[in-house]
Amino acid sequence: MTDLAPAPAPAPAPALVDVSDVLDVQEDDEGRVSAVTIFRPNKPPLTRTRPEGSDDEDGDGPWFELFDRLQPELKKSRKLEGALQVVHTAIEPHLAHLAEPAPPTKIAWPSKALPRHAYDAIHGKYFLLIEEGTHDVHGNKYVPNADSRGKKLFNSGTKVGSCCAGSFPHGVMQIKKKLKSKECEPQFIVGGDRIIVLTVRLYKHADGGVGNPEPCNEEDVLKIVRGAYNESQTAKWGDLENKMLLHLSLQWGDTDTAVDDPVHRNDFTAPRGAAGLFVPTEEPPHALNGAPAGFYEFEMTNGVASIRFHLHGATSTPGLKEEHKLRPFRFAVRAMNPHLSEQKGFLVKTVPFHAKNKITKYTHTAERYILKTEGDAVGVFASPPHDAKIPTPYAWWRQGHAG
Repeated sequence: MTDLAPAPAPAPAPALVDVSDVLDVQEDDEGRVSAVTIFRPNKPPLTRTRPEGSDDEDGDGPWFELFDRLQPELKKSRKLEGALQVVHTAIEPHLAHLAEPAPPTKIAWPSKALPRHAYDAIHGKYFLLIEEGTHDVHGNKYVPNADSRGKKLFNSGTKVGSCCAGSFPHGVMQIKKKLKSKECEPQFIVGGDRIIVLTVRLYKHADGGVGNPEPCNEEDVLKIVRGAYNESQTAKWGDLENKMLLHLSLQWGDTDTAVDDPVHRNDFTAPRGAAGLFVPTEEPPHALNGAPAGFYEFEMTNGVASIRFHLHGATSTPGLKEEHKLRPFRFAVRAMNPHLSEQKGFLVKTVPFHAKNKITKYTHTAERYILKTEGDAVGVFASPPHDAKIPTPYAWWRQGHAG
């Protein structure tokens, strides 16, 4: 007779976990949960703050409503395993980004020094410029509505932001200067629900620096570069050297405009999976390795280059991690040609802006306001749609309206 195997030992009862070892819940003066800090093993603590009013672009509102209901039970017992399980179920989607990748290294842009005569013929004379619809055709700057606080004016149906001209930036609204401050200032905004079109032009300063810059053709610059080498040298060149390819990236808007300071996917709290900062998803530059250019490597022809895209929904200012809250962004465009990539004027950045999921929450389509002087008074006035044009020639106009 075969001996029966011993019965398996019963599994040990799960140890009760002290909720305070996992969560720190803060309340406001009204007893509502205002902030929750989650303590994670071998990871920095993760803090989420209750969104204000309708500004809930990360969808955290229902999460905090759950904590409002759960907080009395957490106060009754600091070893409430059932409550902890409910909390864990609620926060699990917000922890999906814990396996986030390491920040990518900065792009190593190849740089080749030009002979002195060619360098002097380009340096400080030619430059790229991104067109921006920050002013109307008369040079009046777009501003938020006069009573703007950056939120919808309740019971009035009025949205207090102002649209801009063109397809970048999309609008302007009041943004807090600091996270816990009530003081605001006008900031340009870009919406994830709107298409962005960036137009880049090549200009040349007038000889001697006197007079207005004039638009020019990229061939004017490429001829100078090619003329500095003999045929046996240029015969080995590919598209990177023979064309004016431009590369687009998203960078921080509060640092030096003369250097690369890229924004990374893991600077945001929302999980992304394979999604990037842009749609279509950005990739490392293909042309640097001799491959066909990618989507965000776009070619200039006849002195003009244009690219059409939009921000991913998770690329928003409210979605930034705590250490980056309220930091603005810029788009940066760099010439990829190794003879130009480090030249002054061939890395250009836009005005700083904040990113919102839906710009329609803050502005009415085609509703624009300008800062204008009428008589002895300076005030905010409505701007007619037919004035929403970018002044031309843009480089000449931009010199006098850099503010």
